[in-house]
Formats: sequence, C-alpha cells, structure tokens
Amino acid sequence: MKKIAVLFSTRNRLNYTRESLERLIDSQGVDIYWFDGSDEPESRQFATVVAESTLIVKHLQHGVTGGPDVAIIRALSYKAWDDYQWVVLVENDIVFRRGWVAAMQDAVDAAMQDGYEVQAATVRVYADRILHASSSYNLMFNSGAGMIALRPSAVERILQVYRTCTFGELRRDFFRIANVDIARQFGPRRSDNTPASADWFFDAVLYRAGGAVVAPVCSWCEDIDEKHHARLSHLLVRSQSDRPDYLFNKIVDPLPINGACFDSICQFQRSPNGSGYLVPIQRLAIDSASKSQATVHFEGDWGIYWNQLLGPFGLIGSGVLEIQTLSDNLRFLVNFNSKISRDKNSLNNITGVRSGTRLSENYALLDVPQKNILGDKVRVEFFGGSPGLIGLVMPSDILTAYTNNIPVNEFLDVFPLA
Repeated sequence: MKKIAVLFSTRNRLNYTRESLERLIDSQGVDIYWFDGSDEPESRQFATVVAESTLIVKHLQHGVTGGPDVAIIRALSYKAWDDYQWVVLVENDIVFRRGWVAAMQDAVDAAMQDGYEVQAATVRVYADRILHASSSYNLMFNSGAGMIALRPSAVERILQVYRTCTFGELRRDFFRIANVDIARQFGPRRSDNTPASADWFFDAVLYRAGGAVVAPVCSWCEDIDEKHHARLSHLLVRSQSDRPDYLFNKIVDPLPINGACFDSICQFQRSPNGSGYLVPIQRLAIDSASKSQATVHFEGDWGIYWNQLLGPFGLIGSGVLEIQTLSDNLRFLVNFNSKISRDKNSLNNITGVRSGTRLSENYALLDVPQKNILGDKVRVEFFGGSPGLIGLVMPSDILTAYTNNIPVNEFLDVFPLA
C-alpha cells in the first residue's frame, strides 16, 4: 500500500505541537511534511530539531505565514502527490488515537463496497457534520482543514476552485446531491447568507465532482485547542449512540453522487448581494499571468492579506488598477477589515468609480465606470487607507473572460504578503 503524506501545519502553541506530533510519529505508514509559520524561537527550534532527527519527517518549511489558507495552499501545492494514497491535512491542535489510519481505511473500504467513489476521508467526527450515517461509516459534509485526507486527484480539484462560500450554497448543494437539508443540524444559528470559510467548501467541491467524503462511525482524533474543545467537544461522536437517529435517513443511491455535475459556474461564489458572481482576486486574470480575454493590470504597492470568510484573500495598498470593460455591470467588491480603516469615508480614497453601495459594516460594491465602447480600458486609483479589494462582481456570461488559468499557489507569488 502506498504511504500516507501528512501535511502538518503549525504556528507557535508548542504544547499543542508536542502532543499532536507524538501520535503522528507513532502512526504506521506515514510520511510527515511540516509547514511551520511560528515566530516564537522555541517553536521554530523544536521543529528544526525534530525534523533533523526523525526519519519520517521528509520536509520542513519555515516562514509559512499569511493565514491558514496560505498554509493550506502552500502545503497542498508543495509537490505532486501521486506517489501517495492519501494526502492528509493536519493542524497542530489535533491529537489522534492509535489505530486511526486503519479505522479510516476500513470506513473508506465499506463505503466503496456500497458503491461510493470516495475522494476524501476524515477521522474527526462531529455529529452536526454528518450527512448520512450507516452501521459502518458516515458520509460527511464539512470535514474542515483541521483533519482531512484527500486523494491526490482531490487535491488538484480543491486547488482548482479554491474559494469561500455561504451556508446557503452548501445547503442547496447537499439537498440537490443527497436530498438532505443540512440546516437540520444547525437550526437558526446559521442563515443562508452566513459566510463560510474555504475549508467548509472542500467536501462540496468533491461531491460536485462525483466523489464522496467518508469517516468512521466514531471519531479517532480530538481537537485540543481550548476554545474549540469547549465549543465542540459535546458534538464529538465517541460511540454509536452519539449519532442522532435522523442521520440514519434513507439516502439516495450512490449513482447520483458519483455522477454529480461539476459545472463551470460552480467555480464562482454568488455576490454578497445576490446579483452576479464574484471572481475573487486569486482568480482574476492579472496582467500576463493568463491568456484570458480581459486582463487586470496593477501598478503601485500592493500586498495580499487573508480575509477568512470572503475570498479568502484581498489586496491592499495604493496604486492604479486598469481593467477592460466587457460589461456595463462590472463592480469592485471591497472590504474594510482590521488592517484598514472601517470608516466609510475611506471609500473617498478610491477615484475613478461611478458610485458605491455599502453592503454591510465590512463590505461595499463599487461600480466600474462605463465606457462608450465595451472593451476599452478604465483606470481606477487606490490611495493609502483605501479598502481592500476582494475581487470583481459580474454577470455569469463574462466570467471566463476575467478568469486566470494559473494555480492558486502561483497567485501567492504575484504579490507579497501584506
């Protein structure tokens, strides 16, 4: 059997790292690739010493900063993973029980015997993230990047459409695919407009492409982060009886899941106001990085920042943005975050836009100027203190014209981290 590549992500919290790593090193058939964003000297030194003295640590990379999504992308993009059966994302607050590898594979084998094409698995099992329960495994709908095992082909799929989503989008997806309304697990605490981070979207991407995500009946790991533990420990499935009866629903035949359509429109998130689709900054056809019909040109001092629940990246800085206008309905989605003034007057630091619509305390849509001849270029200038740029909102019929064809990890090298 091919080995398992564990992509171990750490940032400080040395006490967590020690406990998590001890069980990983003790696991059978595992190679560890370590991606460390620590700035505490003792955490960096510990990683270096362990990597130099432990054979199963095949790679250590320091300086992986910029937020969790940067770490995920850097890890998944480090190399081609075809020489491994599974590529497993693990954060340093996850502690495994001994035997987790065998338990995961048993669940995968059982689901495949039932006809599912399994593209991912997890051994972190929360009751409110189960799509369907059976006697020998669970189908999951929100595994999360804290612990998820991916087929090499699934890694490519996730990187291809790396973006955030909304709870409503997930709800519609899983109702269409599995005839299950995932709102039953969450009740009123999440509305359809509730934003969701990129790792909430991983499972949906794979189901859309015809692959199921499975887990053992019970959890074989636990989150030891104090805040997460206090909030989620009561949902951890420790025995068969921890799964509510309604999870044993009659699910549709595996064939509709295996044959799910990965439509190109699914690569893009609806605009926060429901009008048009968002091409996030990491997907924009920037300069010569793409052969797309319309390109966006940046001049000046720009940097990438992490925006967890929408994007999940943005650009901040000052300079000129030049864009071709293939529609009268092009709009910039801008963000006011902790690195930028939340003052609504900071919109005055952007010149060349027609008008703006404030969507919330944190976001606004700005109309790109119209040109008499579509295809002409317009120039918009961002001054210091401007909101961050999340992307362009546009009608569905011109999405591909503004979309790049480069891997998301290459976008992270186009601009420096802010």
